[in-house]
Amino acid sequence: MDAKKDWDKILKIIDRNQKILITTHIHPDGDGLGSEKAIHFLLNKLGKDPFILNSDPLPYEYEFLNQDNIFNTYEDDIHSHLIDEYDLIMVLDIGSIIRLGPVGEKLKTTSTPVICIDHHPIRHDSFDYEIVDHNVSATAILLYELFNEYFPEYLNLEVAKALYTGILTDTGSFRFKNTDTQTMEIATELIKMGVVPGDIYNKVYENKLPEQTKLLGMVLQNINYELDGKIAWFKLTHDLLNKAGANASEVEGFTDFVRGIRGVEVAVKFMENSENHTRINFRSKGEIVINKFAKQFNGGGHPFAAGAEIFEDIETSIDILLPKLKDCVQKQLEEN
Repeated sequence: MDAKKDWDKILKIIDRNQKILITTHIHPDGDGLGSEKAIHFLLNKLGKDPFILNSDPLPYEYEFLNQDNIFNTYEDDIHSHLIDEYDLIMVLDIGSIIRLGPVGEKLKTTSTPVICIDHHPIRHDSFDYEIVDHNVSATAILLYELFNEYFPEYLNLEVAKALYTGILTDTGSFRFKNTDTQTMEIATELIKMGVVPGDIYNKVYENKLPEQTKLLGMVLQNINYELDGKIAWFKLTHDLLNKAGANASEVEGFTDFVRGIRGVEVAVKFMENSENHTRINFRSKGEIVINKFAKQFNGGGHPFAAGAEIFEDIETSIDILLPKLKDCVQKQLEEN
């Protein structure tokens, strides 16, 4: 195994602890959730007491992972003291406490040891113990290696579906540049175990609510272009969400859709989180590296898929970020 993947050490730490809290980033995606599902299953089999607690609710398209109602959403009056009651915390698919939301705020004040399992290349924090490999396409790949090497007897269809979901979503259905031979080989092994690719795809991508479709239509009517169409951006305000009857959890994939427009190299979503907090989502077609730019704005991620946040209202955030983004994209286009 890769020297970075010191699973022996991690497993010894897990063995010494009983109550284990599991969490992932805000706006959880298929990789974070699938990884949580897999590690929760494993910890149960090892006789531990795992508990999944995320800052944001489980998106409806991933309900199929929640057959045993294992996903819990943080509520301050219920969970504010819960973290200190656990012996160990496992943070999956994220390298920054900031991106953990309210759960991350609680992590800052705890002395409970934290294990991080992640594949993002840009990191903001050091955790007590880490399994990090930015060369793999998904955190689910790391967990597949854990199961395959140490616990093959527990790698059943339930786990396979969770891991396949993580790989499918973090590779953009095997479209992104992070899709390599390792990714396809592991996906093939999971299919051999009984995973039906079309079934997982339908649940995740062909399960949109009418309100989500209405909101997407409204967004597409108000796309803005910069640098002769090389940058396309849009904004999502509370007012727009209310008009569509949608909520913030129903905007997954919008930035990917806009990136698909001919001539667009980078798509950007500005989303109003609160009066003085704007979340930004970047998607690049592959020529423009975007994660280093996102790091300037409390963010990070993958070279061609990243997120950030600015603690200003949405209009001010757009005014702050866009000129810098145009300079960044123009410079890379000239270098390329």
